[in-house]
Amino acid sequence: MLNGFDMLAKGERILSQGLRKDLLECSAVAIGLSSNSTIREQQVEANHKLAAQFSTCISMPQGKELFMTVGSSHTTCFLKSLMYGKLEQSSNSCMQPGHPVQEALVSGWNWLILSDVLEQQWPGLPLLYSSVLNNSNSVHVASTEMEALATLQKYMASGKSMQEAITLCKQGEPVCKSYIDAIAMFAQKFCGGTDMPMVGFLVGFSKVYGESQRLGSEFTRLIAHYDFRLDANLAPCFRIACMAAQMSSPKVVDGVAKMIYKSDLDAAKKRKQELQESEEGLRDAWHVTQLAGHLSEHEKIQVFGRLCVRTVLWMLGKQKAGREEREWASFAGIRDAFADELMKKDAKPSSSASVLPAKSDIVNMVDASKASIMLVQYDHLEVGSNYTNEDHPNKVWTLTKVADEGCTFEHQPLCQPAESVSAVASELKKWKRTKKPVLICYDQAKTHDFMYESSPAASEPVELAKKQVKFYEACCSLANCSSMVSFFGPPMNVCANENIAKNKLKLVAYGQLSKLDPNSIHKVGGYSLYPFKTCTDIDKLNNTFVLVPFWFIKVSSQNPNMSLSVVKKDGFEIPCMTNSRAVKAGEVLVCEAAAQPKAKASNKRKAS
Repeated sequence: MLNGFDMLAKGERILSQGLRKDLLECSAVAIGLSSNSTIREQQVEANHKLAAQFSTCISMPQGKELFMTVGSSHTTCFLKSLMYGKLEQSSNSCMQPGHPVQEALVSGWNWLILSDVLEQQWPGLPLLYSSVLNNSNSVHVASTEMEALATLQKYMASGKSMQEAITLCKQGEPVCKSYIDAIAMFAQKFCGGTDMPMVGFLVGFSKVYGESQRLGSEFTRLIAHYDFRLDANLAPCFRIACMAAQMSSPKVVDGVAKMIYKSDLDAAKKRKQELQESEEGLRDAWHVTQLAGHLSEHEKIQVFGRLCVRTVLWMLGKQKAGREEREWASFAGIRDAFADELMKKDAKPSSSASVLPAKSDIVNMVDASKASIMLVQYDHLEVGSNYTNEDHPNKVWTLTKVADEGCTFEHQPLCQPAESVSAVASELKKWKRTKKPVLICYDQAKTHDFMYESSPAASEPVELAKKQVKFYEACCSLANCSSMVSFFGPPMNVCANENIAKNKLKLVAYGQLSKLDPNSIHKVGGYSLYPFKTCTDIDKLNNTFVLVPFWFIKVSSQNPNMSLSVVKKDGFEIPCMTNSRAVKAGEVLVCEAAAQPKAKASNKRKAS
């Protein structure tokens, strides 16, 4: 909503420079009143409140309005106030026939009208139009920090994240664009939580003393980031009060209010007890003011705003720099005056206030507990994280609890009881976050089964080695037929080197035993059987190779002379190749491709 004083200032500039309808039409954009009766009543009521706040210069809605301006708002309001006699007309000739102002009032000018359906689909559209169009007119009112703050709040209320709100707000090219991050941070932490009620107060209070004043980048960054060094207290209400006091400053240089400087805050920081008392008093007063149902919103803003200004000027010792002639001796006197102003019509205000649950990335520092404030003030604190402290060397501590009275850190020595240390807010800077892990003594029951005397990973290779030895002895105890065959190549194959009668040649499959694989071709004693490393060049044979004729016999279905079977020995069923017919010297040994191993001397019969 516009500022009546800004509207007057802009109107006067337009009259002095001359009204041009062609320029006015460039930013003349309006949106229809909502088709929803409830929303439409809220829109009309908001304009009634604005007119009541600036009753001397803004005319009341006539009840015939169909549209709401999002561009040219100040100019339209000024011309409407002229038309309905709210402003003096005798001091100029703008209402004379032929004057551009008189023609605009009689004939009007072209507008771009947006349907309210667009606002339903894109709630941020009117706000975007307003912020952009207000920066396109040569006599526009510069977007102040308060307007940027209000814009951020509206975008957040429409469901945008803080970063999205900042990006959209920058599209309007406000004069505070370079330090809008500081404004956003102030809104996140110090404006009362998710709904940011303090924004409404600040925006409303910025219209009390005249034209909109800028706070400037120096003050805005200062009040957003200043460390008052209060234990578990970020002084959110005192910061809000400093904002209000700065906006009330009678001293303005190039449109920027000048009253509070870093040296003033440094002096206030040294008065910790008074600063703590002021913060608590402002917080309680804020809640009491919100419950004063007999006061209008404008009256609430004025009453609480005066308390803010008086408190800040008293704390900073700058009461003579304010607009009031009276000087206050103590905060108690300021608080009593606030109570008198508030209770003229209400003798029983309540100091309690409901606290809305926090959501998104907004923090309510006004109603937050000391524990919550500590987590924000000391942002390195996180429950469950590890810390070190030079007062407790060579120990890693875990933050286990954050309460209003302080933080609890716990250290767990090896095989000893846990140690616990409590730290109040003033001691928390000594605790440094670390990436060092906490040493944990593991439960012996969890590790026992994995010791070498119990672990299968240790025993299984031993059992396999024992089985390999027995398998080796079993193969060596069988009749050695290796002398009946010779290797030839390339590639390496096996042939008979003498005439051999049927079933007289038996070549067993000695090899490496391995953990059982159900898909392996050969199995022995519950293990899979594989050949040793294959030698493909006879000239490269050395003591790393093992030659087993079984593995070099060719497998084919054409003219086979060997068949696959098994031979039993010492509990093993060992794969074996036996000549299924007589072979001659020099004949290549070929095993039948489709043959399956058959155990000798087996009396088992297939089930019928």
